[in-house]
Amino acid sequence: MRGSLPRVKWRGTRVQILADALANVKPVLKKIGLHLVRATQKAFRAQARGMFGWKKRRVPNIPGVLRDMERGITVPGRRFKDRPALIDTGMLRNSIAYEFISPTTIRFGTNLPYAAIHQRGGVSQIRLTTVMLSNLAVWIRSQQGKKWRDSFGWIFSKKRGSMLRFRVAKRPFVLVSEGDRVEIRRIIADQIAGDKAKRAAQ
Repeated sequence: MRGSLPRVKWRGTRVQILADALANVKPVLKKIGLHLVRATQKAFRAQARGMFGWKKRRVPNIPGVLRDMERGITVPGRRFKDRPALIDTGMLRNSIAYEFISPTTIRFGTNLPYAAIHQRGGVSQIRLTTVMLSNLAVWIRSQQGKKWRDSFGWIFSKKRGSMLRFRVAKRPFVLVSEGDRVEIRRIIADQIAGDKAKRAAQ
């Protein structure tokens, strides 16, 4: 049945435009990757990502104070504020990035080891050290009459070397929201329109 199939003219049609766009998706993927990074970093200011609002931090932030005690007896004021969540040193927010893993695929997120527990929630563990307890005792004595002083007394009933466990709230930040999907469709449409305009000008 050779010669029985109809010929399809596709040069200059939407089919060709789509085929040409698919032949070089790197510019589109780069724009999509940049958008996802910016949208995720913006979430740290908004304290929400897509439809997921982030829960407030525990007050006082006992795990944070204990980690401070490993370095000295200074406790920053943010340990006693419930916002902003997921912002301590800024490392998590600044670590958000995207990368090409193939000519047609990108991934975005962070490679920080503690990011997963904040994304999904779970239990964080802190080993109680001698230095931690010693510095905590000095700090508590300096907090005479302060509001949060009594919140730390229970820690001294624990043995040195024991593991303290704290529940970490789920605060999703690496995701593709409905707003992202709308923007991704716009990026793709703009790329196709731009390619079409370039061919028309040639």
